[in-house]
Amino acid sequence: MNNLKKILQKVVDYYKEVLTQDISYFPLPDVSLVAEHSEPAEMGRLLQLILGCAVRCEQQQEYIQIIMTMEESVQHVVMKAIQELMKKDNPTAFGTELSGDPEQQVKKLLEDLSELMSEKEALAQRCQELDLQVNVDLIHNPILFRHRVPHK
Repeated sequence: MNNLKKILQKVVDYYKEVLTQDISYFPLPDVSLVAEHSEPAEMGRLLQLILGCAVRCEQQQEYIQIIMTMEESVQHVVMKAIQELMKKDNPTAFGTELSGDPEQQVKKLLEDLSELMSEKEALAQRCQELDLQVNVDLIHNPILFRHRVPHK
């Protein structure tokens, strides 16, 4: 439990000192519940704070690229958690002290992530449709079967 307390304190310090962002509006997780009972809601809040740090730090592009390689359902959950953390109604939350530039960058990256995920879904659907069409064509025209290029 002491390690979790240290992690939480370091995350809070990072928001204050590095990101210069006040997160006092955000309910901090009860790390004793995480340590003793693996409480999902408390663990989720801790992870949410850590994700917020990841998408705002200097290596944010790297972390966003890692998120993009995750399973699609996981990407949606991660994106929702980050957006929820950013959408708090606190006027001093996330970047007003930084003239909005980092905040706008993160919002833009999240919008881009959302667009890319939608595009990925559309392309996957199109690939399935084309694959089905090729298989139908092969059934109806066996001559094509001899010239079919194998999948890589």
